[in-house]
Amino acid sequence: MIERILALDSLVNLLSFDERIWLQRQRLIPQGIYYGEPPETIEDLCNLILKYKWVTPKIKYNQDRCKVFLHPKTGNWEPIETYKHPILQEAINLISIIE
Repeated sequence: MIERILALDSLVNLLSFDERIWLQRQRLIPQGIYYGEPPETIEDLCNLILKYKWVTPKIKYNQDRCKVFLHPKTGNWEPIETYKHPILQEAINLISIIE
């Protein structure tokens, strides 16, 4: 789940620096042990990911150093700016409500 939250953040830039650090610390400690309570933003993003059953698209940088994703229907690498999924707008709305 941590990887999905970080991937979602890389698409929309939702998390603060402290929230990113909290997630990275969680990745480094054994399962079942938590580094404090998760921030509200992270809990809300987890719920969104579960609600939409969102799976991270395959992402890479092309030869021009632009971020692209593998479109599941066409099989083509497309600019990340064209990636559309309902979770993106809902996540942006959620973060603006929390702030």
